[in-house]
Formats: sequence, structure tokens, C-alpha cells
Amino acid sequence: MRKRLARWYPVIIWILGILSFRSSLADQYVIPSGSMEPTIQVGDHVLVDKRAYDLRVPFTHVSLRRTGEPHRGEIIVFSDPRSPSINLIKRLVALPGDRVSLRDGVAWVNGHREGADHPLKRLPRHVAYRDRDFTVPPDSYFFLGDNRDNSADSREWGFAHRDALLGRARNVLYSISWEGHLPNLSLRRLGTAL
Repeated sequence: MRKRLARWYPVIIWILGILSFRSSLADQYVIPSGSMEPTIQVGDHVLVDKRAYDLRVPFTHVSLRRTGEPHRGEIIVFSDPRSPSINLIKRLVALPGDRVSLRDGVAWVNGHREGADHPLKRLPRHVAYRDRDFTVPPDSYFFLGDNRDNSADSREWGFAHRDALLGRARNVLYSISWEGHLPNLSLRRLGTAL
């Protein structure tokens, strides 16, 4: 019995190594909704650099040390503040201490309209958002989806804490959509930088 188990050790070690790599260094995130359209499409598989902000103990959210700080405009995967077992992907709009004014779904940060170096999607008849003014608390961040009229984001659930940040989205690895029961690989999305 022990000999039979011994021949599986290399396989078990390989599997644990892959899982550790995905848990602490890099992983992919599958886009489930259109909240980041047009930048990221439903079905995109996105490469996430999990070393961008923290080096973590594998299989945990325990940070061994900070490796970087997030910047406005980055697309980040983080734990949902309402349900930490769910991961979200949104664009970082405001940092700790920033003053944010929301006017008709548009964010003004420290008196300047949010940078428009990325495309945004607006619906012709968009949802009426409540105008608000606030300051981002310490160790917290304000996120918005690029699909501004169809995104559950900081306008709905508030701020995400620094400890919730899981990694920075870097590239679209590949994109799969479904036509009936058949998968359709979109080659034009391969490697798209985020």
C-alpha cells in the first residue's frame, strides 16, 4: 500500500505546486458579467498578477509583505465587500483620502473629471444615480465598472478595503463565448492588454 502511495507523491507535489502558484503569484479570472464592457467582455479569461500589491501565504489572504500600491485607473480583482467569498473586477477610480463627487454617474476626483484614457459604456436611457460627495477613508478604495450604467460597484456597496485587493488584471488570455451548446474562441481578444 505504501509503495502505491509513493508513486503518487510526484503528482501530488505537482498539483500542490500549481495550486500554490495560482493562489499567490498569478491566476486567471473569468468575466461573468458585462460590468466592465467595453474594456473587458463576458467570457474573457483575464490574467491576474497576484504579486502586484501583496505577497501572500498560499491558500490564504494573509499578507507576508506589501509589494506595491494600486494606482488610479488600474483594473483590479478584489473580494466583494458584501460577500468576501466572491471576487469582483472593477476599475480603481479613487484612492484613500481622495474627495469624490458623483454627478449623473460621472466621477470627479479631487475636482477633476475621472481620466478618460479608457473607453466607457453609457446607456441611452441610463439609470438615475443619486449625486453624492464623500472622502475615501484610509486603507480603502473606490471602484467603478466601465459599463457605467450597468455595474454594481462602489456607488452601490461603498468602499473596498486594502486587504481585499487580490491582484491587478494584466491581459486577456483568451475569450470564449457560447453559440448554443458550442464554444466560440475569439482570436481578436487574445493577449489584449488591460
